[in-house]
Amino acid sequence: IGYMRERRRYRGRWVGALVNAAVPLRLVDGAADPISGAHMARRYCELASNSDCILLAGIGHYPQIEAPQLVADAVLNFHDTCIAQRKSTAASAA
Repeated sequence: IGYMRERRRYRGRWVGALVNAAVPLRLVDGAADPISGAHMARRYCELASNSDCILLAGIGHYPQIEAPQLVADAVLNFHDTCIAQRKSTAASAA
């Protein structure tokens, strides 16, 4: 599959974008995914020191289908946290 060649070719660019992101990021991942599960999340956390990872135990490659409520909860919690931090930062600057 072409994606595998692209992963090798663009690794630096793609990983760099995640590691050096200027915005908050959260990885929501199925821990049981044999392709990009717990092992990939561990590596991401090693590379991105400010990483925010949610591993869903027993969930595989399609967490949005296998556990939609858990994914939604993780995303909405992250959103709420980001908004609260933004408000706190704005209040401190005022």
